[in-house]
Amino acid sequence: TDVADIDIINFDAFDYQEKFVLYADNLKSFLGKGGIICWGVVPTQEFSLKFDAEMLSAKVMGGIDTLVKKGIDRKQLLGQLLISPACGLGSLEPENAELILKALSQTSQYLQKTI
Repeated sequence: TDVADIDIINFDAFDYQEKFVLYADNLKSFLGKGGIICWGVVPTQEFSLKFDAEMLSAKVMGGIDTLVKKGIDRKQLLGQLLISPACGLGSLEPENAELILKALSQTSQYLQKTI
């Protein structure tokens, strides 16, 4: 795969955000080419109802704040942002997958209201 052909980077922001933001220079270049960053913020393996929309949104915004401090434009980050579950849902019980998707929807709505 030619890296230049990549449109979206989707990563597990719940567990690996601290490592992801270390690549701010590469991310700045990727965003400059119109790339999208998809923050996998809703945990799938250790999901609990204690993970609410406000807490998960704060996780995303913390990563964005870190990247802004490293020289990436906040408006660009927010304009090229998606959120997703941290990992796939295929191995989960349907009830758990539904809870994760509900948390994802609530987090999306919360972010849209606050940014």
